[in-house]
Amino acid sequence: MESEAMLKRYAFAAFVVIVALGTLAVVVHQRTKYRVSITVAQIENDIRAQLPVGSSRDEVVSYLDRKRFPHSCIGKLPHAECDNCEIALVRDTAHSWLIRTDIQLYLKFDDGGKLASFIAREIYTGP
Repeated sequence: MESEAMLKRYAFAAFVVIVALGTLAVVVHQRTKYRVSITVAQIENDIRAQLPVGSSRDEVVSYLDRKRFPHSCIGKLPHAECDNCEIALVRDTAHSWLIRTDIQLYLKFDDGGKLASFIAREIYTGP
């Protein structure tokens, strides 16, 4: 009788451990899946549709404000990657457990203040 009660306790403890490990495995699996909310291609297509080449700086700023993308104007700077640009950030476009992906936008203007080109690229940050 006593050994039967002891066996039941061990079986119950083993069951609890197995359930806990299974739950932990499911949680880790869900957190490590890479989730994408928007892609670079989708952003590029939206910009091409909404802001054709030749759009004014005001139209670009209005678009970025409507989308609630934080942005900043970079004027003429010597040796800058993007001078006379509007730089914007699309936050948390994808993420996994350890890496968050944002999309950085460089909207370059010509000397007349018209949109000449743009670049969208992914950047990776921590959680």
